[in-house]
Amino acid sequence: MSELLYKLGDKVTIRSDLKEGTLYPVLYGPAAIKKTLYCSPGMAKLRCETFEIDRYTFDGKFYGLKGVDWNWTESMFEDPKECFCESLL
Repeated sequence: MSELLYKLGDKVTIRSDLKEGTLYPVLYGPAAIKKTLYCSPGMAKLRCETFEIDRYTFDGKFYGLKGVDWNWTESMFEDPKECFCESLL
């Protein structure tokens, strides 16, 4: 069984292109490749916002974000290795 990508206390940013009604694959952990999570309208409204991971849900298969009720997976977050520049100056 592989481990989850993020640890408790890590900060994640919701994808800027998160789409309501889309299924997002679970990439790491015990549900990797086997499960997907549905993006609800409420989840889609949180695009580009940053949250702290404060719990694991459903036996460590998904993430819970501080102050947010839904379950999340890695593919719903911006890639932590990708660089975002606010300005070219």
